[in-house]
Amino acid sequence: MLLLKSSQWILKNSTSDTSERLRIARDLHDSLAQEISALGYFCDSAIALSAMGQERQALVDIRARLSRLGISLRDEIALLRDDQRSFSTLLEQLLQGVQKEHPLTITATLANPMFIDESKTIGLFRVVKEVILNILTHSSARSMAVELRQDSHSLELRITDDGIDYLDSDASKIDAHHFGRRGVVERMELMGGTIGFTREDGANICRITL
Repeated sequence: MLLLKSSQWILKNSTSDTSERLRIARDLHDSLAQEISALGYFCDSAIALSAMGQERQALVDIRARLSRLGISLRDEIALLRDDQRSFSTLLEQLLQGVQKEHPLTITATLANPMFIDESKTIGLFRVVKEVILNILTHSSARSMAVELRQDSHSLELRITDDGIDYLDSDASKIDAHHFGRRGVVERMELMGGTIGFTREDGANICRITL
């Protein structure tokens, strides 16, 4: 986790040292990413050899968490290697990675937004990634829809999933460590944006504006 935190610190501070970013990206790929991949293969083998029951389910849960960690790490490595991509491109690549790893139907309508400040692009991407990882972890959703729109004044992103009601209208009751919800709210406030969570017509809805 130390290497992952190092990459996040570098991106947060928008270092201009390209060679240093690339070096850390290589280190992350050659060490942590490879270890996560190997653990995933070991889990797959253990699951295949396990009988149905609590032990097998525990292995399945571990495998799912490793997959989500792998997605997050790949995104960090990609940002270190190339932090000049547009937000819509980053989001599209994130959704493609999620689709490959999870049996989830994803519908995406992604407008190509106008210029967003580099620091806000990275911050917004991390917020969206946290929301999507929470859906994968807590919602048990079978489908998810992502809609990105922008006019001359603001950007709006709506993420909807058909999973169970894991949301709470009172944000103060949410365990910040469990859901990471407080963190994304604070991150959006720092960028001058907003994020809200609601339950409507049997769906969980996250609305982000910037």
